[in-house]
Amino acid sequence: MKTLSNPRMAGLDSEGSPIEGFGETVLTPDEQQALLEARTVIRGEPAQRRESYDYLLTKGIADCDGCAYDLAGGRVHAEAAPGYRCLPPTEHRPSCGAIRMDADRLETAVAEQVLADMLRPGRHEELLRLQRDAGEEAERLARHIDGAEARFAALKAVRDQMLPDAFKAAEKATKNDVAAARTRLRFLQQIISVPLSDPHDVVAWWNAAPRASQRALILLSVTKVHVLASGSGRGHDPHKRIRIDWRNS
Repeated sequence: MKTLSNPRMAGLDSEGSPIEGFGETVLTPDEQQALLEARTVIRGEPAQRRESYDYLLTKGIADCDGCAYDLAGGRVHAEAAPGYRCLPPTEHRPSCGAIRMDADRLETAVAEQVLADMLRPGRHEELLRLQRDAGEEAERLARHIDGAEARFAALKAVRDQMLPDAFKAAEKATKNDVAAARTRLRFLQQIISVPLSDPHDVVAWWNAAPRASQRALILLSVTKVHVLASGSGRGHDPHKRIRIDWRNS
């Protein structure tokens, strides 16, 4: 069982990234993870608690350059460092499962490019404009949320004139609308809080900024981060494994 716990049995290197051209493997990465967990139980060892990790580039920010499926955060096994991967394909998931990259390498490379992008001529002014647009949208959403009580009252006033199912559907839609508006407002508030007055100050701010604020700056600057396969020597330089679509409007 110890031999099977070697990452190469699943075609992975020591960082949990697929080895290009490795060929047929004994196990899939998921099967090896299940094996490691079973080994812990058999040996009577307490399950090692995984340290929680707040992934910076999940929720649609980063995808697999090969199949365009969004990357997920996870670990190859309990002792492994956090990483990103393209999930294995299933009947309902058109992913390829071929991309894997250490979280520290990917997130650092993206952050460096985002911060460097702010220093390009004209880019700072463009980001300030996007931030002002976010502020205006936040004001509109705040007014929309404040008016929710009046909309609920108006809906209840005509309840007797509606079919029960129609009223329930309208009430649910109104609640969902308010919930979505609040989620969007929280995101916009994170963007507004980024100190863009001097782009050089943002570098110092980044190192101590909350994760949500860092993510907001990335989303202000980027529409998508594409992660490439590690072949052709690209694995040595994380910057050569990413391709960024920059936000212009």
